[in-house]
Amino acid sequence: MKRWTVMLIPHDRGETRTLNLSARPFWAALSVLAVLVFLVAFSFQRSQAIALEYQRLVEVTDHVLETQDAIPAPAAAPAAQDSGLSEEQKREIEERLRREYDASIEVLTAELLGFHALETKVRVIGGLPPRAEDTEALAEDVGDGRGGPAAGLGAFVHFEADLEMRPP
Repeated sequence: MKRWTVMLIPHDRGETRTLNLSARPFWAALSVLAVLVFLVAFSFQRSQAIALEYQRLVEVTDHVLETQDAIPAPAAAPAAQDSGLSEEQKREIEERLRREYDASIEVLTAELLGFHALETKVRVIGGLPPRAEDTEALAEDVGDGRGGPAAGLGAFVHFEADLEMRPP
């Protein structure tokens, strides 16, 4: 086993000290130090990620609260009708909310179309047949229940609603 000798020699009058180190305790101490450095770095990175997520949640919450405060009260509550907003301000708020809603719908539609394209690519790569577009063929080709809803559900199977939810 390797051993190291470290000598500490002071500049002024003092006693010289000698330290004898073996390899095993040295590497153990170095390993413990490396693990501690890793844990501190990991904890710091995690706290930064949590702080960013917290800030994002605060911003989203503030936006939601602003949006809720900006929405006029329903007509059923006469005391809340007088919100202090003019008709022009109400229209502006409504238009802004509609634009935000339309923008979010466009983003979701784009993501769904991307997923649909990805599914098509995966089906081609995996050698699977393309997705059947004919819903009546799907309803009739139930067979023994594998690959589709159980036979006999009749009116409870709503393929038209399923088609409306899919991107073109």
